[in-house]
Amino acid sequence: MVKITLKQRLFFNDAISMDDIENNYTLDEKYEKEFEIKGKTELELKQLITLINKFINKSLRIPAFESFHFGYKIPQISCGDFDFLKINKTNVVNIEFKDISLANTGDFERIKNKLLYQLKIRNNLLSIFNREVISIGFILNKTDLYFYRLEEDQLNEINTTDILSFLTRSATDFSISMLSDVLNRESLNISPINSGSTSVDKLYDLTDQQQGAINKIIKLDSRYYIVKGGAGTGKSLVAFELANIFSEQGKNTILFFLAQENKLYEQYDRKLFKVLTLSSNGDDIPGRFEKIYQEDFNVLIIDEAQRLTTKQIDRTKRLIEEKDDRHCIFVFDYEQNMVSDEEGIIIKQYLEDFVD
Repeated sequence: MVKITLKQRLFFNDAISMDDIENNYTLDEKYEKEFEIKGKTELELKQLITLINKFINKSLRIPAFESFHFGYKIPQISCGDFDFLKINKTNVVNIEFKDISLANTGDFERIKNKLLYQLKIRNNLLSIFNREVISIGFILNKTDLYFYRLEEDQLNEINTTDILSFLTRSATDFSISMLSDVLNRESLNISPINSGSTSVDKLYDLTDQQQGAINKIIKLDSRYYIVKGGAGTGKSLVAFELANIFSEQGKNTILFFLAQENKLYEQYDRKLFKVLTLSSNGDDIPGRFEKIYQEDFNVLIIDEAQRLTTKQIDRTKRLIEEKDDRHCIFVFDYEQNMVSDEEGIIIKQYLEDFVD
């Protein structure tokens, strides 16, 4: 939420205080509310101060903490906030805080696992900067400090020398004044199609609108559903999340992506749900929609459904109504047409009339 600049203050090596933070921050313009130090924010700020003061007598304290972001939350993405984020010219250092001073003794591993999950999500999102991402977990237990780095999907313990090295390995990038100009929902364009296997492992977060659509569909109180939107609105993300949910419920689920995406098939072939594309490896009739008629399923999700013909839509209806427990979800882009604008309008209207 705020950018904290401590360069001038760090010329003196006496301990940083809460007043120093309050007097040296800039609010991100995307946030209308003033920054308030209270509740959870106050606890995290105290941990931030503990972190900085750990290095207050080090000669590299200025380049390490001269400018960083605290408590940043990506607008319209429910992924929590970034406790500490330092943008350097060749790397990005993300440090997530956990204070277990009041936790039970047996909670340490549980909190480490939660930290691992959060760091994996943040690590994926921060790839937008196109530079090395260094993800660190900082656990505070009263006077004891523990640091872990995310490496190959696991947490490895590191020391304070490592922390200082990561923070100062590259010069601070002062060209990014407002983090929201770079790290926002529009620039991320989160999709299983463009973010690889991380999306299958559910390392993504949904907007309120996407979650609302999912909540309506998972009840399956209708035979047919439509999910529609323009490019970059997260339609495919909704499709994959629905496939995950229905598969976890024990429903035989197929996600049919109507394009020639061999890599997509390879990435998701061994997951709980089955993925078909127009050129899925190993299929007897590649490149043809008719492959769906060979499958048994409870839920069929068709992504890029604007590519269907009216004949295929009618055939799909007959297929769905062969069994009482079958459902179909059509996902399409209302801005894209495969052949002509006129035909595209006809197909989309046919789909909507069909579902109604």
